[in-house]
Amino acid sequence: MIFCCLLLLFAPTNAHSEQIRQARNFYYQGIYGDKAAGEKSDQLFTELHKQLPNDPLVTVYYGSLRLLEAQHTWALWKKNALSKQGVQLIDSAVSAAPNDLEVRFVRAATDLNLPSFFKRKPQAQSDFDFIVQLAEEASRQGSFDSQLAAASFVYYGDLCQEQSRLKEATDAWKTAVRLAPDSHAGRVAADKLR
Repeated sequence: MIFCCLLLLFAPTNAHSEQIRQARNFYYQGIYGDKAAGEKSDQLFTELHKQLPNDPLVTVYYGSLRLLEAQHTWALWKKNALSKQGVQLIDSAVSAAPNDLEVRFVRAATDLNLPSFFKRKPQAQSDFDFIVQLAEEASRQGSFDSQLAAASFVYYGDLCQEQSRLKEATDAWKTAVRLAPDSHAGRVAADKLR
C-alpha cells in the first residue's frame, strides 16, 4: 500500500504531461534555431526534472539540454561538469527505460551531435539500430511520434551512408519520407533522395 502511494506521488500527472508536451515542443524549436524556445525548454525541463527526477523522458531531455549548454559555455570547468552530467543523465534515462523509443532517440541524436572525442558514435549507432527495427510499426500504432520516427530513419540512413551501405541508406530515407513527408525529417530525406 505504501509503495503504491509512493508511485502515485512520483507518477506524472495530466498537468505534468502537458508541461512535458510543451517543453518538448520548445526543445525541438530550439534545436531548429529558435533561441528563445530553447531557453524556455531548458527552464521547463529543469523544473520538471526537480518535480519528476525519476521520469526517464524528462531526464533524457534534461540531460540533452545540459550537453547543449556545455556546447555553448566558454568556462572549461563548467563545460566539463555539464558534459559529464549530461552524458550520465541520458545514459541513466535509457537504463531506466531501455525500450522507450523516444528516450533512445533523444540519446542517439544527442550523441551523434557530440564532438568525436566523446566517442559516443557507436552508442548512437546501437540506439538507431534498435529504434529503426520498431519505429515504423510504433509510429503506425501511435506509440512513437511519426516525426521522431522519420528523424530516426534519416539519422540511420546517414550512418549507413557513412559506412557505404547505400541501399540501406536509401531505404531508410524512403521510409522517413513515407512516415512524415511534411516534417523537417521528411523534407531532409526527400532532398537526400534527389
